[in-house]
Amino acid sequence: AILQEMYEVYSVFLKRCEEYFLCRYLPPEGVSSVGEHLRLERDLYLQKLPEEQRKSRLLVFDYLMRRETCIIGSGDLNAVDLMEIGSYTELPGGNISLPTGFSSILGPLAKHVPPEKILKGHAVSVVRWNNAAEDETQLLGAQMEEKQKVEILCDNGKVFYADSVICTVPLGVLKHSAKTMFQPPLPDNKMTSIEKLCYGTVDKIYLEYDRAFFTSELSELILLWDKTDDTADMASRWYRKIYSFTKINDTLLLGWISGEEAKYMETLSFEIVSEKCTEILRLFLADPFVPKPKRCICTSWWSQPYSRGSYSSIGVGGSQLDIQTIAAPLYAQPHHTIPSLLFAGEHCHPSFYSTVHGAYLSGLDAARYLCELPGIVNTQQDPVTAASDSSNSKQTRTQTSADADADEEARAPQTSSSRCENKNVSQKDASTSDLTLTVEGTADLSSWLHGISLN
Repeated sequence: AILQEMYEVYSVFLKRCEEYFLCRYLPPEGVSSVGEHLRLERDLYLQKLPEEQRKSRLLVFDYLMRRETCIIGSGDLNAVDLMEIGSYTELPGGNISLPTGFSSILGPLAKHVPPEKILKGHAVSVVRWNNAAEDETQLLGAQMEEKQKVEILCDNGKVFYADSVICTVPLGVLKHSAKTMFQPPLPDNKMTSIEKLCYGTVDKIYLEYDRAFFTSELSELILLWDKTDDTADMASRWYRKIYSFTKINDTLLLGWISGEEAKYMETLSFEIVSEKCTEILRLFLADPFVPKPKRCICTSWWSQPYSRGSYSSIGVGGSQLDIQTIAAPLYAQPHHTIPSLLFAGEHCHPSFYSTVHGAYLSGLDAARYLCELPGIVNTQQDPVTAASDSSNSKQTRTQTSADADADEEARAPQTSSSRCENKNVSQKDASTSDLTLTVEGTADLSSWLHGISLN
């Protein structure tokens, strides 16, 4: 009863946070973050209750806030801007998980691209996007067709040249490497906007067992921790950021963790994480005979050099305008009509940020922007909009998002980062041998993934 009560209260408080963006209300003086506003509402609510009823409700509210950090993608709700949280648009529909991971989506989509055009082991180190200035006088004097030359240098020594480049590396990689990756440096306004967005770390902990020990009625074990001393050594408190263990099936449990605690967990061995999780389960189940898992696997989105985090949110002081600034194309010269550098990814969509469909749409927008420019000849049928024979990234908000435990191949630097869930994907005929996506060229995302058939 207390859990249901506080869940309903928390949902109302969160909706109030979203209303500041939707209704353009002014927040209370001195309150600029989602975390501050939620705690203010919480304290006002608890003050109305007898002293003996407050502690249990306070613990449940803390659990819901830890859960929210994994949904939003920021380890600290005090870092998320109050006025902008309502800019995120949630799609209707339920959630499913792709049984074989997101490779079951990427594989069929990649069939449209010749294998020799997908280059693995070609990590990009430098993008020289303003080389056109070197021979601009000659080009103009000869009244030649404008030619923008972008030079891409790879770690393996290979060099590529292109008229235009679409950069889809995750926001975490931009935060880490933008100052050295791009020559000349990106404009100051774009760099400032990159810094204003948050790029949090959200990780999963999988525990696999030889036998079931959760009762059939128990689907999730919620962890209510006493107040944590944030000044204590991380080694003694990291596990307190885990908010629950969910039963995926009888012998598989899933835990979630975010923020600095998740980053610390990534430095630990699977064995240490497994031992600590076993201690937690024995403590909360009051059962000293809870078995040790036969296998423990943890995601490591922060440690991966081609992700450096999980998905984005708008930080305090940031706005949708910063997302649009990051996504804006760059031209080598003011009079050029073809951009040298474009950006795409979940962090480039103003209302679907942190999701796979946001990344998909932003990439489609960038590609179509190039294809529709004067002088650009598109000689091939668009495999995305031509669906005649197509065979083809918040505990969760309801839309399509990538599973954080997707195959390592999905973490290539050419791909976008996305939220660690699978959302708004509907199952079709399960008897079909191949996974088939039917895609319409429309901005209506509810029909973007028409149907999906899994073997």
